[in-house]
Amino acid sequence: HQSQHMAKWFFWEHHSWHQFDSIGEAAVESAFSNQELTCESTFHNPRSGRQTVYKYDLQKMEQINTETGFQRPIRREDDARASKRARHGAADLPPPQALTFTARPAAQTCAVEQLTEWTLVPDPEADKDCAICTFGFEPSPSDPSETAVKFSKCTGHYFHKGCAENPHMMQRGCIKCPICATLYGVQTGNQPDGQMGISYRPDSCEGYDCATIVIDYLFPHGMQTAEMANPGLPYHGTARQAFLPHNEEGGKVLELLKIAFERGLLFTVGESITTGRQNTVVWNGIHHKTSMAGGASHHGYPDETYFARVREELAARGVVE
Repeated sequence: HQSQHMAKWFFWEHHSWHQFDSIGEAAVESAFSNQELTCESTFHNPRSGRQTVYKYDLQKMEQINTETGFQRPIRREDDARASKRARHGAADLPPPQALTFTARPAAQTCAVEQLTEWTLVPDPEADKDCAICTFGFEPSPSDPSETAVKFSKCTGHYFHKGCAENPHMMQRGCIKCPICATLYGVQTGNQPDGQMGISYRPDSCEGYDCATIVIDYLFPHGMQTAEMANPGLPYHGTARQAFLPHNEEGGKVLELLKIAFERGLLFTVGESITTGRQNTVVWNGIHHKTSMAGGASHHGYPDETYFARVREELAARGVVE
């Protein structure tokens, strides 16, 4: 039981970390030590006399109020990681930053021909069919839609002009080739209004010997716009916290995440996998580390392949250095 005395657990509220009460801390540490994925504990508020049951997701490192569904980030800190704080002085860390995102309609679409800079192919290869409809090419002066076209950055596949001009090819002002996934234009998302705060702390993520970048996302409750799943219905906001090592690699990924946030790609409104709640702000497929420790199974560090994976996820949405 030595690890239970060494480790401390914290939840995020009002822009700072607060330590669990002793009962909750013992319950969560016991579950963590036994490699359980979830657990519950009951908190008794001495002022109101009410009892609140919290569920803990130890993979996502979240605390969920079972009555309201409200979620908070949690983190675990043991003595070994706490002892590293003295190595990295706060005086040398960068100042905090704040970004604000305002939901906006999709960019005005332009002609597919202009966006992809396609070229007409009067005589495509004999064994090639349209990569969309899979039918062959039979160009004729009376039906220009049958003409073959090639997108400027694609290689080895062609489309009927008519297929390429299908409105479904255009998604929020950009086109993604259905064969090689090459993007044409700038992809944007339907992220709701929110904020991205960036700060720094002197202690280290597990497996690193440097300070830590702290990213705080805050999305208030709101009404869904025409770009979202259920226009006109209210949605539940959320707060999320993520961590990156404050080194060269972490700094580069931070800059990419800032671009993705400003393009509205990091969050969307949908169903929470954790709580099952509908119409709530959720992650949108670009993974973050929500714990400084615990390894990949707890969405924390160390995780040798994390940076390669998150770069791939960002690149798939056109966010690259």
